[in-house]
Amino acid sequence: MDCGECTLCCKLLEIRSLPKKAGTWCEYCEIDRGCKIHDTDIPEECSKFSCAYRQMKKVSLNLRPDKCGVIFERFDDIFIGTVDPNINGFSDDLKGQIYSFLREGFSIVLFNQRIQKPVIYTSKNHTAKEVWEKIKEIRKKRENKWQPQVTQQI
Repeated sequence: MDCGECTLCCKLLEIRSLPKKAGTWCEYCEIDRGCKIHDTDIPEECSKFSCAYRQMKKVSLNLRPDKCGVIFERFDDIFIGTVDPNINGFSDDLKGQIYSFLREGFSIVLFNQRIQKPVIYTSKNHTAKEVWEKIKEIRKKRENKWQPQVTQQI
């Protein structure tokens, strides 16, 4: 898939090399159009970011991050979702996607810059401890300070 008019990553994600804080619009973002420096001087964090929506071959437009309010990134068998703090609840399409991930054996971690501790949904293939260990690995790579809040098995 293609980003289309979605530029939510330019708002929600932290880009330390610029520096750009999570939850603020990047100075190089042209909202609903894209990055003004993408082809010339894109930061490493941006070039390494792998939006799950872009990796899917067929997916509803309603699940594009700017439409559903969550940017998913896949790390092996875990999806990490950065939630836009301005959305008012999850749409039925988004809930369906979350349940689909869980049925397929993926665990999910949801967070945003307003929540100090993420919400963790474990699939039947993972324990909360396994998911937390993976999050600690990712955290080391990204230098984030996440702590688990809720563990649910669905």
